Amino acid sequence: MKNKFLNIMSIPIVELLGKGLAFITIILMTHILPIYDMGNYSIIITLVMIASVFMDGGINNKIYSSILQGEEKKLSQYYVQKIIFSFISILLVALYAYMYYDYWIEILFYITMTFFVSQIILFKFIYRANQNKIWDIVSILIDPIFKLSIILIIYLLDINISLQNLILLFLIASIIEYLIIEKKFHTHYPEINYKTPKLYSLFKILNEVKYFILFYFLYILYQRIDIFYIEKCLNTQQTAIYFSAYNIYTASIIFVTALVSASFPQIKHFSLKKQILFFKKYFIIYFALLFLSYYILPIIYPIIYPLPYRNGAYVLFWLLCAIPFVFMTYLIIFNFNFLKYESKNILPIVIVLMLKIFIFSFFIESFNDIVIFAKSYILFEIFLSIIFLFRINISFSKEIKHA
Repeated sequence: MKNKFLNIMSIPIVELLGKGLAFITIILMTHILPIYDMGNYSIIITLVMIASVFMDGGINNKIYSSILQGEEKKLSQYYVQKIIFSFISILLVALYAYMYYDYWIEILFYITMTFFVSQIILFKFIYRANQNKIWDIVSILIDPIFKLSIILIIYLLDINISLQNLILLFLIASIIEYLIIEKKFHTHYPEINYKTPKLYSLFKILNEVKYFILFYFLYILYQRIDIFYIEKCLNTQQTAIYFSAYNIYTASIIFVTALVSASFPQIKHFSLKKQILFFKKYFIIYFALLFLSYYILPIIYPIIYPLPYRNGAYVLFWLLCAIPFVFMTYLIIFNFNFLKYESKNILPIVIVLMLKIFIFSFFIESFNDIVIFAKSYILFEIFLSIIFLFRINISFSKEIKHA
C-alpha cells in the first residue's frame, strides 16, 4: 500500500502540487493586499531570487550531481559552506536594499526567509538523489502548506495586514519548517555536521562551483529582468499583473524542472534524442492543454484574480507557449552538468541576456504593453534553446552518446 502511494505521488506531480499551493497563496494575496503592494512584492521576489544564487552558491546542484556520481564524502563541507555563503549574501542584499529601496525591511525579512527555505531545498535535493521519496515529498510540501495556512487564516478572518507584517509571518513560518526538517535530516544523515571549514576550503568550493554560480545568476537575471523593465517603463500596477501570470507560468516550469531532475538518473546515459523521446507523452498532454488554455484563460482569469488583473490571461497564454523550449534548455543543461561541462552552459545565456538588455534598453518604447513583454519572452526562449542545441550537437554529441 505504501509503495502504491509513493508510485502515485511521483516527484513531478508533488512539485506541481507544491507550486499549486504557492499559486493559491499568491491568488489570495492579491485579494488581501492592494495591487500596489503586490507590485512591490514582485520586485522583492525578483531581487531576492537573483541574490539567492549566491546564497545557494551552486552547492545544491553540486551536491545533487556529486551524489549521482557517487562522490558523497564532501557533503558535510558543502553543507556548512552553503550556510556561510548565505549569511554573506543576506548582509550584502540588506545593505543594497537599505540604500536603494524604501521597503528595505520587507526585502530583509524576505531574503532571511529565503535562507531557511533554501536549506529545506538542499535537504530535498539530497533526499531525491538518495531516492528517499517520503522526505523528498515532505520537503517539497512543508513550505507551501505553512504559507497557505497563514494566508487562509488572514483571508477567512478578513484581517487587515500590511505587506511587511505578512512577510514577517512568512519568515517565522520558514524558521519553524526548517527546524522540523533539519531535525529529521540529521537523523537520516548523522555524518553531516556543522564543523567549521577552513578559509582556503571556501575558495576551493567557490572554484568548484563557479560555473554553477555564474550560470544560474545569469539565467535568473535573464528570466526575471523583464519585471524590472516593466516596473520602470510602465508602472507598479502593470508589474503586479505581469507577476500574476508569471506566477502560474513558474508553476509549470517547476514541473518541468522536477520532471527532468527526477527522471535524469534513469536516462542520464541515453543519447539526447532518446532522452527527448522518453518525455513524448508529456509533450502530447502539453499541446492539448495549451490549445484549451487559449479559450479558457480569458474566462477563468478574472474569476481567479481580482478584476484589475484580467489582462494577465493574455500574458499567461504567451508565456505558456515557451515551455517546450524551456524544457529543451533544461534537459541540455542537466546533460552538461552531469558530464561536468558546466562552463558550456554560460556562453548561450550570456549571448541571449546581452541581446535582451540591448533590445530593452534601445527599443523600450516599443514595449508599451505587458503582452508585448510576454511575446518577446517566447522569442528569447526559442533563441536560447536553439543556441543550446547548436552547442551540444556540434561540440558534444559524441560525449553525450557515449557517456
